[in-house]
Amino acid sequence: MSTISTAVRASRRRRLTEAQAIALDSTPARIRAFLAAVVPLRGSDAAEDERYQRGRSLIERLALSAEGGDTYDPPTLNLTTTECADVLYFVSRSEALDGPTWWDDPKDAASHLCGFMFIMDAVEESLRGKVRS
Repeated sequence: MSTISTAVRASRRRRLTEAQAIALDSTPARIRAFLAAVVPLRGSDAAEDERYQRGRSLIERLALSAEGGDTYDPPTLNLTTTECADVLYFVSRSEALDGPTWWDDPKDAASHLCGFMFIMDAVEESLRGKVRS
């Protein structure tokens, strides 16, 4: 990482207010951070694929279903098995925007890794038939 980018990150961290920090730690922000951290696989036609777009839309709906809850509340949307398949299709046809550093948790932004885990938990619970509210 360059010195300039390190300085910019440090500056951003200092400017975060407590309210902004809480907002970055919210479930919807984390799920959306995951969406922002991935792109369609290089060399694939995933971006034009209807299943890929449905999966992305369903992940956004998961984020919406978590709005208004406590900071760490999981999404409340229960997915059908077909919807779970679409979400998994999206995840499997996406690649990390930042390559090998993707698994590093950001210090001054919502955690896309936590967002990924919230998405996978929602899929698992939906497939197991657990009702969330």
